[in-house]
Parts: sequence; C-alpha cells; structure tokens
Amino acid sequence: MNKPQVVAMLGTIARAGLTNYREGMAEAWLLVLESERPEDAMEATKRLIATRGDGNTWIVPADVLSEIALVRRERIRAVLDGSLPCPPPEIDPDNHGAYQAWRKTFMEALGDGQPLHHAETAAAHAAGIPPVHRALEEHRGAKRRE
Repeated sequence: MNKPQVVAMLGTIARAGLTNYREGMAEAWLLVLESERPEDAMEATKRLIATRGDGNTWIVPADVLSEIALVRRERIRAVLDGSLPCPPPEIDPDNHGAYQAWRKTFMEALGDGQPLHHAETAAAHAAGIPPVHRALEEHRGAKRRE
C-alpha cells in the first residue's frame, strides 16, 4: 500500500465511526501495511466495518493485518479445499528450491485471488519449468490437519 491508499482506507474507517483520525496516523498505519496489497486491505476493512457496527470498538492496524490473512486463507481454501498443494511431476522431487519457488508462488497467486490457470503459470515460471495446467483435483494433496 502507499500513503494515499492508507489515507483512503482510514477515511472509510473514520466515516464508519471506528477510528478517531488524527494527524500523522496514516504514516503510522503505513509502517504496518506498506507491504500489503491495497485490494486485500480494503476487503479486510469492509469485513471489519461490517462486524463492528456498534461503533464502540476501534479498528487498529493489527485488526486489518489479521483480517487480510483470513481473506487470503479463504481464497486459497476455496480452491484447494483445505488440501496441501501438489506440485506438478515436472518438478524434480530432489530440487527443493524449485519446489519451494513453485509452492510459494502458487499459494501467493491463489491468495491474490488469481484463477487456477494464472496461478499455475506463475508458479511454473518461478520453478523454472514450462507452464503446466492440470485439473483442479490434481492440485489437491493430503488434507491439512485441523
């Protein structure tokens, strides 16, 4: 995020009665939120406003960060259904660097809300292999322990 995006987000939160906007506040929030995607922060903000409608609880940067993490996890879960991602067989099982690059990029793309096809392409590029597109079921590995 950049400062104008944080200012806009704080304005939205203030109009909802969930913060007391003060001089310099945007700079402090930017320290925490600068590495976050503005789309994720605004989605998190909308969700927080919807659940704190009484106006008696302030929204702080940590709330936004927690909600962003939840938004991203929900996007990933919507695709993988709680399963661990399975890399394509084109990645050598002994090449841990390629596997990690594939997994990180794949999960980030899904968390960003990218369609499966785009996540596969980005992940394959990161792993140094040609794009591999598979049926959704082939991406689902073992279920995570709850």
